[in-house]
Amino acid sequence: MTISLWFLYVVTFGAAIALPGANAAYAVAQGMTNGIRGGLMAASGFAIATALNQGIVLAGLGLLLSSHMDILIYLKWAGVAYMLVLAYKAWRAAPSSHQQAGSISRARIFFTAILVSLSNPKVILVNMMLLPVYISADKPLAAQAVTILCTGAAISFSVYASYAFFASKFITRLKSKAANNVVASIYASAAGALALVNR
Repeated sequence: MTISLWFLYVVTFGAAIALPGANAAYAVAQGMTNGIRGGLMAASGFAIATALNQGIVLAGLGLLLSSHMDILIYLKWAGVAYMLVLAYKAWRAAPSSHQQAGSISRARIFFTAILVSLSNPKVILVNMMLLPVYISADKPLAAQAVTILCTGAAISFSVYASYAFFASKFITRLKSKAANNVVASIYASAAGALALVNR
């Protein structure tokens, strides 16, 4: 992968994941409910999920999954159901719950972020379309794969950490019940967006 090709990958992939979706909604919700530390754990989970998704595609498993769309559909609906559960919990939460930063374990935030990302079939499909463009046939695949995985994870972390950071600053301006309702709405919107993927 040449420097110019790598730079094009950074711009294209960064623009693709910066668009609001289920991952962004989860990062925002964690920033609002668990502060910047919770948001950073979510961003870390998304970085790992990005590397996993891209690794799946680069290993050729993406083609296998695309020929078995029912697997992706089950994953998608599991993700929708989980986001709706999170929306319900946020809606029913006590008014002061958003101030109890760290009330959810950081490990749970991290692994839930991975689950949210891996349950979105759009992520694998986007990677299947984008990644082959950035692979140079005349260069070793392993080195290019490592570059793509590390860069993708770093971009993912940066984008979702930014979402969480701004959300954690915004929450101090809302009253607690209003904040819970905003978080519930974000989760419900993410569930709706995920449900509409490849409908």
